[in-house]
Amino acid sequence: AAVAAGTLGLSVALYEPLPMIGGMGAAGNLALNDGGMAAERTGLALNFSLLNGAHYGLATEVPHPESFVAEASFRTMLAAAGVRVVKTDCRLLSATSVGSAPSRVGTLSLHCEPEPVGATVFVDASYDGEVMVAAGDIAYTAGREAIATYNESLAGARAPGFAGVSGPQHVDALRDDGTLLKFVANVSELAAPGEADDALMAFQHRLCVSGEADRVPWPKPDGYDADDFLLLQRTLDASGGTADAFTRLPPPTLPGLPSHIKKYCVCCGISVAATDQPMLNKGWASASWEKKQEIVAAHTYFEIGSFYYLAHDAKVPAATRAKVREYGLCRDEFAAFGHVPPQLYVRISNRLIGDFVLTQNNLANPRTRADSIAVGDWSLDEHMTGKYAVPVGGGRHEVQLEGNFWPSVRNGSNWYDLPYSAILPAR
Repeated sequence: AAVAAGTLGLSVALYEPLPMIGGMGAAGNLALNDGGMAAERTGLALNFSLLNGAHYGLATEVPHPESFVAEASFRTMLAAAGVRVVKTDCRLLSATSVGSAPSRVGTLSLHCEPEPVGATVFVDASYDGEVMVAAGDIAYTAGREAIATYNESLAGARAPGFAGVSGPQHVDALRDDGTLLKFVANVSELAAPGEADDALMAFQHRLCVSGEADRVPWPKPDGYDADDFLLLQRTLDASGGTADAFTRLPPPTLPGLPSHIKKYCVCCGISVAATDQPMLNKGWASASWEKKQEIVAAHTYFEIGSFYYLAHDAKVPAATRAKVREYGLCRDEFAAFGHVPPQLYVRISNRLIGDFVLTQNNLANPRTRADSIAVGDWSLDEHMTGKYAVPVGGGRHEVQLEGNFWPSVRNGSNWYDLPYSAILPAR
């Protein structure tokens, strides 16, 4: 957004709350994984991809750059667009509004600036709608709407089960003393199917993992307790020693990236033991900055602790321990942050109720829109929102997953135009 505005000759300042710019495209390591050579990139996306290629001495696109390369390309683009101010580690404190509801934002108070910052236009490009929330009278929502809100069959809470789930099923959800395993919730906390709730699909760090000799061995996280990973162990026992995304770490094959670079972006997994952990982001959308840092730390503990457990615990099969120890964190990425991406993958949070609301039914109906500002091409993709202990009779409770689905957007095809009206507050 800053590059686009600067290219138009506007006077632009960019403020980033993290110590590193680029969001998931750089600070979150996502560029190393998502995308592809076949995508129809134009405009700024094409520029970004060609700048990455130039870094590697190539005249071709590299849509999958390393994160430090992505950050450098973004900074090159900002400089070329004449963006006047680029400040990191700069959190939003408050907003002042002028005019009647919905208000026009007058100034923002930022902890890196001594005086409030004014502008003709503010672009809220945050993952949580921070300016939108601070304005105080702009309509937005979080969590899941009920089916009835927009007549969406995929909306609301869903019944736990194993639809689309890989790996072992019927894993015991309770410790021997009858208490819940860590990272598993009581199913009584789940709303009825189709009803609204505050659940958010799973967050995670898209860790940069390397199998090279200079990798950083899996560190033992502060406060590590092996008992916290009993669910992971039970999944290992039920699957013959593998644990889905945690142990499935092949050498990467990334289109365009020079083949001598051996890095892997850890992702997802719809399974009882996966790097997605839906039970850690409760309350995120409305949490304070300080509380959000606690949630981020909880994700780091779960992720790094899981890999440490797999690499070192004697209950893990020796072959699995040896395989996991072949990998570690990328030494040349995110060194200032313990080699963990500083940007947590916030897949969903606060959402503007726009002048036009995109729903399951109108997302690609029609696909082409007169006020299009971008093209999307992905399925209706909801990651897990919960891992629950579900009673199955005989006094047993098993871990079942809730929330995940992945149907196509329309008629087996996924592309759609994004209308400008969807990102404007309702008039």
